[in-house]
Amino acid sequence: MIAEGGCLCGAVRYRFDAEPTNIGYCHCSMCRKASGSPVIAACTLPRDRLQMLQGEDALVRYPSSPAVTRLFCGTCGGHLFFDIPDEPDTIDIWLGSLDEPDRVVPTFHIYAADAVAWHRIDDGLPRYPAGRAK
Repeated sequence: MIAEGGCLCGAVRYRFDAEPTNIGYCHCSMCRKASGSPVIAACTLPRDRLQMLQGEDALVRYPSSPAVTRLFCGTCGGHLFFDIPDEPDTIDIWLGSLDEPDRVVPTFHIYAADAVAWHRIDDGLPRYPAGRAK
């Protein structure tokens, strides 16, 4: 798969040429606070298959926990990636930043135990109370 994406203002653009893996929804409190949304969707890619097309210098890194560093556009605040130090060969991309997000379909929910009560999860996908499904 070849896909492109970027931030809200267009300052940051990227492309990847790999089949995404680990495609899922996250309901954790950190993703909720970072996005301002009850849930985010993300996928994992081999780091060497991600190419920055423009604006790499506009990316801001925020270490939200020892396990995750979030990367977002310093101009518009658009969230794009998160880095997991324990997984140096991969990077995760927020599906909402893709130009064609319908091409990458989530297959599970993580941190479902933290989901907000008014957000109904009735899509039939597997739910994990915490952690990442591997």
